[in-house]
Amino acid sequence: MECHGTTNAEHAIKAFARWRNAIGGTSTVKGLQEYLVLLSISETCKSKGIRALALGVTTDNTIIVDIAVEYCDAIRLRVRLYPGSAALRYDGPPGCLYAQNSMSTRILLLPIQRTVSLEAALASTSANPIVVTDCIVDGVETWEPQPWGWRTNLDGRTILNIDHHAEAERFFRPVSSGNLAIQYVGLQGRLPDGVPAVINHTDCDSILSAAILTGLLPPNDEFGAAVVAADHTGEPNAIADLLQALDPLRSIGLSLRNLNLLLTGVPLEASAVELLQKRDAERQRAAELVNSGAFQTFGSVAVAQLSAGDRISGEFLPTLLPGAAVIISASPMENGRWETKVRLGPGARIGETLFSLGVKHWEPNFAGRWNAGSTRRSGGSMTDPIFLARQINEGLAR
Repeated sequence: MECHGTTNAEHAIKAFARWRNAIGGTSTVKGLQEYLVLLSISETCKSKGIRALALGVTTDNTIIVDIAVEYCDAIRLRVRLYPGSAALRYDGPPGCLYAQNSMSTRILLLPIQRTVSLEAALASTSANPIVVTDCIVDGVETWEPQPWGWRTNLDGRTILNIDHHAEAERFFRPVSSGNLAIQYVGLQGRLPDGVPAVINHTDCDSILSAAILTGLLPPNDEFGAAVVAADHTGEPNAIADLLQALDPLRSIGLSLRNLNLLLTGVPLEASAVELLQKRDAERQRAAELVNSGAFQTFGSVAVAQLSAGDRISGEFLPTLLPGAAVIISASPMENGRWETKVRLGPGARIGETLFSLGVKHWEPNFAGRWNAGSTRRSGGSMTDPIFLARQINEGLAR
């Protein structure tokens, strides 16, 4: 039992005294043990401001706790008391993400697109406001800017775009939609019941920003750190690595279930373990390429010409090349062109973007954002990656 000062301890003792009087002062060892555990849970919930709806013990020593939590619907925790031990152990799987009845309607997944049309946003839900997060709505730059993104009104409906993808200078920094969602909840509170978060990706940033906005997750700093690791630094992060690994499956439920398992220390589902191992192997392969000297440097530009078999995700590279202002990795495509990935590195100066450094001028097929992109969507590139690196380095020098 957690007791913070004399007051909590007195409350617990008084509660025990009331129970002792009610039963006439006698109890079995088993009955006393069960009651003390339930009392500990009840008093700790009170001290934390959590409303315990019901407490009970089943015949197999499983303690059932129904509680109401600020950030989700009423949930059920199952805790097993092992004979001969005062320790409690979760037998599985607790947590507010198991409010499955609300999950399917709290987060809506649109087909994957680079942007969301205004028409698609309006048609996605009848709720007001419409909240789109971690995907940019067409024309958002003309909307009213907000600390957490953008806002507009159309035909009596309010549309919020809580997103970091717009080409606006205030987003040219290591910030992601999850950080903006945390900021929104801090200012406005979580979204009302019946107002879903609309996403079209299922990567770390999309899942966390939607879950935070809808109250399935609290607006904690650990989630803010996870989205920055996923989108910007590439450093190892258990939450980011799990959700990034699960992204290809595009299953909100699978991602939230396994995030809950991770946060509560319960083993992940087999499919999640397999995908996470694959991601870990790719991170290791990226480290081996860097350590083997695959990347040449021109000033503060790092560039590698890789074989098709060595193609790696650029998201792992910033933490492996901490002195690089720009990181380029190129590998051949089936059509004989280069898939050239360009990413702003940790060595870039504040305010610099790939556009300000002339990437689009020297590589017209580049498509992406201020800090990362590639030539794949444009069918690849005929530009020599080494030539591109030299030109960008000249831009940095100027």
